[in-house]
Amino acid sequence: MNEKPVVIRAQSDEDVVRQLRDLGEAHPEVVAVVRGADLPPLFEDVAGVRVVSSDQELGRELARRFPARPADRAAPPAVVVGDGDLARIVATELVVRSAAPGEPLTLHCFGRDPEWAVSAMTEVGARGLLLWSQLSMRPIDVAHRVVEIVAAEGELPAFTDSAGPTVIVALERAAEGLPVARTVAAALPTARVAVAVDEEGLWPALRGVTQVARDACVTRAVTQGEADELLEALYSDVTWMMAPEALVTAPLVDLLGLARSEAGDALPLEEQPDDALTRLLLVVDNLGAVLAAGGVEVAPVGQELGLPPVLSPGDLWAMSGELLGLMAVEATPDARLSALELALRLPTIAARAGLVLTRGADRGDVLSFDKVEALAPLVHDAYQQISARTNNATASPWAGVAWQELGDYEKSSSRAVLVGSAVYFAAEGLDWILSDEPSIRAFEGETVNRLAELEHRRWAVNQRANGRQSHKWSTPWSQLDEGQRSYDEHIVRSLPAILSAAGIEVVSA
Repeated sequence: MNEKPVVIRAQSDEDVVRQLRDLGEAHPEVVAVVRGADLPPLFEDVAGVRVVSSDQELGRELARRFPARPADRAAPPAVVVGDGDLARIVATELVVRSAAPGEPLTLHCFGRDPEWAVSAMTEVGARGLLLWSQLSMRPIDVAHRVVEIVAAEGELPAFTDSAGPTVIVALERAAEGLPVARTVAAALPTARVAVAVDEEGLWPALRGVTQVARDACVTRAVTQGEADELLEALYSDVTWMMAPEALVTAPLVDLLGLARSEAGDALPLEEQPDDALTRLLLVVDNLGAVLAAGGVEVAPVGQELGLPPVLSPGDLWAMSGELLGLMAVEATPDARLSALELALRLPTIAARAGLVLTRGADRGDVLSFDKVEALAPLVHDAYQQISARTNNATASPWAGVAWQELGDYEKSSSRAVLVGSAVYFAAEGLDWILSDEPSIRAFEGETVNRLAELEHRRWAVNQRANGRQSHKWSTPWSQLDEGQRSYDEHIVRSLPAILSAAGIEVVSA
């Protein structure tokens, strides 16, 4: 019978280490709880000892429960209010969990002293754009600045489901942070406000504010492993994709064999049959092998973040093969497409579980983070071209707006075309290569029809993820008229030329 681990806590990190030393080898498994986030790696080679940083766990939990980008809503940039290392951890975790391939995350940081924010900026690099505001921690000053930031974002497109900003108050003293959180929530009721506290249930409940307690986060970390968080992130993603309202974007094949209710929703994870749970765990347990097939690996703790990998069609094809093999699913065209789509989402799923992904030492991105940013204006130009030819058949409000005048919300749509196109290029048996003199592949006939339908599917997923579930064109391909289809057809015809501008050639795989 396995013994429960001994959990060591103390007033200071030094006292924890002393107790750990005094315990010696008297117990086969020990969990030591320290404050400092840099201490756990010091004990990696100590057998039978697991060291948990309460700062790290509290910061991770705040970012996990209050992501900068909600899964299916648009939101203004998130805000972190802080004065020390906990705030640095929160800011870094928000970027790690929310920055998408080719899509840096904008994050506002408030405080008296910028040292923690500068450290976070250095850590996240090009994954995030951190904007500093030096403020007193007077609650009204913080609230006014949050309201100013939201007002500066302007209005979102019509029919967009939106949320207020995530505001995480990560001050070292809860007695200072709670008044700030309460005032922000009162000034901006749509904001999702969280505040760090040390002890659960100590402070009175505040309207519009969620208190996230250090002691509860440590307990969760002691009892739950990294794989559990990854399983939750994977399950949340696949059930979102297959929701009954996802008429256009549901996977053509349910690779995991999830059980559903009579209404069509996936049953809760704990009610799934054993074979579905087995398949979910196969993906979680073999994530490293699936990612490695695409030249991606999980970065060790403490390594520089670098940039999120942008997967090529060849990467996705190899990863989809691993997934199909793991789940013993025949590689029919529909199953392959579902596996390709899951492979594309895996880096985002891993990031939501707090994992940092990077390219392997022997692989680089064909379509890099920087190239996505450079080519996105050309994608917007292609949309403007087809809008002019069709007299704006989709009635887009952005048809006549220049790239430099678009907001971040609108620009992200063009970036997503480049990253997501890897799925349908792979499904068509194509890949990308780097070339000094790339030739421009021409798509015609049925190839255009197949690629355009998949581009429409990609677009609908992106719209739904960004709060536009009710967009009038989020309908099956068969229900679109010729003018509406021409947008997707023009984009897929234009992509080889757009990619060639960055030295990328579309080739047969």
